[in-house]
Amino acid sequence: MVKGRARQLRQLHEVVHSFGLPLESWQAGPKPRYVRIEVEQITGRRLASAGPDTVVDVRSALQCADLE
Repeated sequence: MVKGRARQLRQLHEVVHSFGLPLESWQAGPKPRYVRIEVEQITGRRLASAGPDTVVDVRSALQCADLE
C-alpha cells in the first residue's frame, strides 16, 4: 500500500505509457480514470490483485478515459 499525492493522467501519451508498466489492478472492470501517485510512504500491506486473467482492452480504456 502506498500513500502520497495523486494526479489524474490526462495526456494520451501518459495513459498509453502506463499500459507498459508492471502494474496489477486490484479490481476487475473498466478503468475510466488513470492516476499517478507521487509516493510519500510505503506500508507492508498488500491488496489482492484481480488476477492474471484480467484483460484490459486498450481502445475501451481510452474511450472511458475520454482520451481517444
